[in-house]
Amino acid sequence: KKAMVGYFSTMSRLRMLAYLTTFLSMLYTFIQIGYFVHVQDRQRNLTSTFDAQQNNIESFAPKHSPVRTSCDDVGGVADYLVTGGAGFIGSALVHRLHRLHPQAVIKVVDNLWRGNVENLRERDGNGYAIDLHLHFHNVDLTKFEDAARVIRCARNVFHLADIVAGIDYVFANQGFIFRQNILINTNTLAAANAPSSFVENYTYVGTACSFPRHLQNSYEIVALTENLTYPANPESSYGWSKLMGEYEAGLQVKRPDNKLSISILRFHNVYGPGMIWGSGAQAISALIFKAINLAAENRSNVYLDVFGSGNQYRDFVFVDDIVDALLLA
Repeated sequence: KKAMVGYFSTMSRLRMLAYLTTFLSMLYTFIQIGYFVHVQDRQRNLTSTFDAQQNNIESFAPKHSPVRTSCDDVGGVADYLVTGGAGFIGSALVHRLHRLHPQAVIKVVDNLWRGNVENLRERDGNGYAIDLHLHFHNVDLTKFEDAARVIRCARNVFHLADIVAGIDYVFANQGFIFRQNILINTNTLAAANAPSSFVENYTYVGTACSFPRHLQNSYEIVALTENLTYPANPESSYGWSKLMGEYEAGLQVKRPDNKLSISILRFHNVYGPGMIWGSGAQAISALIFKAINLAAENRSNVYLDVFGSGNQYRDFVFVDDIVDALLLA
């Protein structure tokens, strides 16, 4: 009898243990399912939030035909928009566009850091190449909302705006230049590709400063071609920032929501009428400026300051040829 009681007690314990094991297993399964659903929901929310932040727009349900809002407050939709359009190269492009397409609406975006509205004055002194009241926009492209308000309202965008100056300024302000250019490039591109944007063609302007340091410092003649930028090792933050602009433009082409036809040009030292003189000037004008000032002084007491050894060489491109390239792009 005692043996039978012991047997049934053992069986009851085993049965209870089996029930408990089954219950715990089911509970664990439910917890796993709940956690998986929570993770999925959180991932969807994070992805939605991240996409919204990346596009600087609110989360939205996909629409077959996104409605483009009015551009009346920025002078309507432009045929052409040039960032940095009051600068040396940008203004040359604006004048050429105006001559080729006198009826076209041409907009200029420039914060006048180095640009000058007078660069947009017609060569005969009568009027300007654009309607300054309607189509000139003094905008800081490091601020997305301000950039998007104007950039999206154009069909063709030439993005020339950046922070640059002479080599002495570049090396004295590396962090500032890098951050500003990254913001300028990424904001301009995002605005051009926004759902409400009218932009169809987007031309990004890079620089020879993005080539690796050892190719730039060589005293031998090196034919620089597009595929020589990697492994990347630009000499300055300016070269890095402009290379990152090229890289992001390349990433944009691969995005499933991309609607832009993108061209990339990489400029070498540009010279010609309208280039900046004096402080912040680049190679040719800087040397000429120093030489002119030197001639007016006692030469025994004044030195012509030249960066580097003086044995290096450069390629220079005339501004009209640069404009030809931009229009071909």
